[in-house]
Amino acid sequence: MADTSITLAGKPYVVKEPVFKQLRQIMPLYNALSVPDTDFNATLAALLKLFFDDKIVLKATPDELMAFITLIPTIAGLTQVKDSKSRTNPEQWGDTYAHLCITFGWDYDYVDNHMTLSRLHELTPYLNAHPPTHLLVAAYLGYEDTSSPDPVGRFFKSMLENARNGA
Repeated sequence: MADTSITLAGKPYVVKEPVFKQLRQIMPLYNALSVPDTDFNATLAALLKLFFDDKIVLKATPDELMAFITLIPTIAGLTQVKDSKSRTNPEQWGDTYAHLCITFGWDYDYVDNHMTLSRLHELTPYLNAHPPTHLLVAAYLGYEDTSSPDPVGRFFKSMLENARNGA
């Protein structure tokens, strides 16, 4: 995904797509903005701090801040996900981390610090066309895990649905 440009307090910023470690902090804050009793200013300040590495922009106009809030799903890579009509569990990070670690031999920290939603989205067609060995062996042995048939697909659907609904 390309970096996203945004103007805050009349100054242009380039925002990189967050890695999973950052995204796990961003999504609850972003979703909290839609909760009536949330301290909006504190939540917004926390989001700005996550995206701008302590360069919190105090002089941004309300219109600039609303543009920033509106751009968060795009910055996070959620706009690349196809629309889903099914509501899924919002906390599916574990399945996705496990799937990536086992499939590619990565460790948890690598996934946490290097994987983004757009990178995961780019890998998904390959993984669907060429299932990892552990899934092929499980299928060959007749094992069917109906609770988690597509951890990556389920994860994308839940992230998009939660961003859309502010859950």
